Amino acid sequence: MRVWIIAIIFVMLAGCKLNFPEPEALSTVPEVKEVEAEGKGNHSWTVSHTLKGQQLFVECIVENVSFSTEGRHGKVKGSAAIYIDGVFYKSYDTAAFIVKGLPSGKHKINVKLVSENNQPLGYEKTFHVTIP
Repeated sequence: MRVWIIAIIFVMLAGCKLNFPEPEALSTVPEVKEVEAEGKGNHSWTVSHTLKGQQLFVECIVENVSFSTEGRHGKVKGSAAIYIDGVFYKSYDTAAFIVKGLPSGKHKINVKLVSENNQPLGYEKTFHVTIP
């Protein structure tokens, strides 16, 4: 009887193993793109975007625009207005942000920098992403 109990336990333990799913962040290599854009007064800026699943990570590096209300040191206070397929999506008060929940398909993303009064600052960049 004791042998049967040990055999049953052995079979149960042999069949059970830890099967952890592979993390999404490691399963695919995200595509990183940097795009140069021109603004008012020949000031250049860079828009980098990375696509991970249905999340779009965007970073704006702008020489004369600050997204912070503190320590601007003569820079214009701005925010990034995001348009997806020509429709306003959201405005971000940070230089880096995440656009979540994009549906499958090809999308046109337009980033426009605007002032505190929602007046265009002359910085605009458009790029395309494809969500699987």
